[in-house]
Amino acid sequence: SLHHLENLTNLQEHYFRHQTEKKEAALKQQALQLEKQALARRNLLLTVLGLGLAVLAAFGFLYFFVKTKHMIKAKNTLISKALDEKEWLVREIHRRVKKNLQVISSLLHLQSKYIRDEKAAEAIREGRNRVKSMALIHQNLYQTDTLTAVEVGPYLEKLTDGLFQSYNISPERIRLRQEVEAPSLDVDLLIPLGLILNELVSNALKHAFPGKRRGEVAVSLKTRGQALLLEVCDNGVGIPATEKKEKEQSFGFELVRTFADKLKASLQVENTGGTVVRLLIPQT
Repeated sequence: SLHHLENLTNLQEHYFRHQTEKKEAALKQQALQLEKQALARRNLLLTVLGLGLAVLAAFGFLYFFVKTKHMIKAKNTLISKALDEKEWLVREIHRRVKKNLQVISSLLHLQSKYIRDEKAAEAIREGRNRVKSMALIHQNLYQTDTLTAVEVGPYLEKLTDGLFQSYNISPERIRLRQEVEAPSLDVDLLIPLGLILNELVSNALKHAFPGKRRGEVAVSLKTRGQALLLEVCDNGVGIPATEKKEKEQSFGFELVRTFADKLKASLQVENTGGTVVRLLIPQT
């Protein structure tokens, strides 16, 4: 009986120990589940917070982007308006300069009608042609899209046509040949260049073909490396040796020399088979 009781007691202890271990394992499993659930909730909360911060950051960036875009658009509008106003002012300046030069040309033309001295009338006509050569440049400037450069080809055509009309010379008697490689030039270069061309072409029309003599005047403007080569030549009578010194001291030739010095150009005059004036103008 004692042995049986001892075995029964051992069985009961084993059973209670087994039940206790089983309950402890269940409690541990439950604790692990609770810990996993808490970790999942914490991760979910962190994810939600992260998404919320990301959304706030996105809205903040979008607001900043839209605000910056509106500011840039407003500034661009102001800049565009200012540029349009500046362009209009520059065009208006060129237009008014051209009109003032035309007024001066008209006044010279009216004055020439009351002058009986041939040399004085010729001087006024030459002065009028010089004024018209500058007025053409300003006219081209305010009529084109660019406000600092002028197309050389159309300018030369208008300049030479005006000179032919001024001296009442028929294109059938004196033929004009032009060869231009420089498409456009800055106004600071073209104004003295236009005055030089005005003097050289005028001299050729006045002196190279006396009487009813026929001939040709050629104007060439080409690019030579970092320089421009201007040539005005004719196949007329040339400059007699007895008059060469007098011609070189004339006002027109002095004007050509002055503008050539301003452009830092080398000036060369040849007098064989007509007259050739050559200028090599460096471009910086």
